[in-house]
Amino acid sequence: QVENRFNDGKCDREGRIWAGRSHDPETSATGYLYRIDPDLSHSRWDGPYICPNGPAISPDDSTLYHVDTFGGTVWAFDKHPDGTISNRREFARLDSKKEGFPDGLTVDNENRVWLAHWGGSRITCFSPQGERLGFVELPVPQVTSCTFGGPDLSVLYITTAARNLDLVKYPLAGALFRVPTKTTGSSSPAFAG
Repeated sequence: QVENRFNDGKCDREGRIWAGRSHDPETSATGYLYRIDPDLSHSRWDGPYICPNGPAISPDDSTLYHVDTFGGTVWAFDKHPDGTISNRREFARLDSKKEGFPDGLTVDNENRVWLAHWGGSRITCFSPQGERLGFVELPVPQVTSCTFGGPDLSVLYITTAARNLDLVKYPLAGALFRVPTKTTGSSSPAFAG
């Protein structure tokens, strides 16, 4: 029996959900990137992966980013108005031994990608071309995802985990962090179904 669970998901401007489904307990490559349409039909678009993560969609809805956590790779796709994706290409790669694993991500209004590092204690900001622009260091190792919020969408909210960690050493593990930025994100579209 395949034991899969949905992980991260985001809606596109047409109200479709893009979500990764991963193997639980993360030992077999049985996970894929799915699209769930407003009529609740679904289709599989990329994989297989042990733990797909992300996804995130550019503000103009033209690029979809998807993470292969165990492969250490962030993929970019051209996203089309009809809900198809094409032209898969490597956007960024992490050295998991030095930087942790890529996890959840978001895109700001300048098309910069903000990526969480599971086991890497940080969020890295990438240019639209995949160049590293900077990072936000955190006092916990398991950084899981991020999104923009606040009245003007300029605050980066960062989620973390506490799985198998020493909470005496990392008392803030599992906390939600709030970091003011000099950029803004866009509001997330709702599911249309």
